Amino acid sequence: MRLKCAMGLLLVGISSFAVSLDSFAGQWIYDENKAGEPGVSSCWYSEDEGYPADEWRWIDGRCYYFNQNGWMLSNTTTPDGYKVDSSGAWVPDIMEAYPVKMSFNTLLFPFTEDGEDYCIQDKETIDRIVQMLGTLNLSAVQPGEDTLYYGSTNVLTLFYEDGTNQRISWLNPVLTTNHSSYWIKEGNTDLICSEIYKNWFQSYIDNGAYEVLPEGTVYNLRKNLENDVIVYFELRTDSGETYYIDCSDARTEDSTGRGWAVFFNGFKVRILYDAVEDGICHAKIILITGGDLI
Repeated sequence: MRLKCAMGLLLVGISSFAVSLDSFAGQWIYDENKAGEPGVSSCWYSEDEGYPADEWRWIDGRCYYFNQNGWMLSNTTTPDGYKVDSSGAWVPDIMEAYPVKMSFNTLLFPFTEDGEDYCIQDKETIDRIVQMLGTLNLSAVQPGEDTLYYGSTNVLTLFYEDGTNQRISWLNPVLTTNHSSYWIKEGNTDLICSEIYKNWFQSYIDNGAYEVLPEGTVYNLRKNLENDVIVYFELRTDSGETYYIDCSDARTEDSTGRGWAVFFNGFKVRILYDAVEDGICHAKIILITGGDLI
């Protein structure tokens, strides 16, 4: 089941009888005097012109349902059949709860150099991955159907607040979790990978492991004639700068959601490098960000 919600809220003041929980837009209000009801929280959401009621709202990257009186539902199923957890956030059917962190790896070849899972704790990245999981249209694999496909399997582990975790793995067109397999009928799992690759790329910038070049377009790509591997290209930025790139030892990942394994002339890329020799940057990581073949 997939969910589409409205967006857009404004910052407002708070009433004196309740405790406030600030949000990016609008304001959460907690009413400590409200009588308890199963599946109904003591929170509502204050806006310029009132409050949401009998509807869904995206708030700070997560989707919440408010009943006819404006109270946020929590730890229940909404009237239109969707699951919300104890925080009130919508949880896609495939997930057990809303994760507090995630980790990622690939099989047969590990995603990280040391083989350990790559950990994701950034809220915005987690929220976007949850939304993408919610866009997948899945149907259960029936007994006797062949699900044997060859390639690298992606493994996403979700960690929940209660200390449990859930593993979701996929090798298109099959997704597996909780000992059940599903056909991916609609949705793009490459978009999930692209969010992880962008987060992973940024982590190297944040920890200062490599230097970063401005985003640019690939030109004059050259290959090793013996193995057809790309070893050199020119990077031209929108501001007119040109960088010369040795990519013979670089790793390439795609952040476009199109599943590119390599780049071509005309592609947009970002580059992390570790050294410059004779005016040539030695690339370590190349992130495909867009562009078209020319």
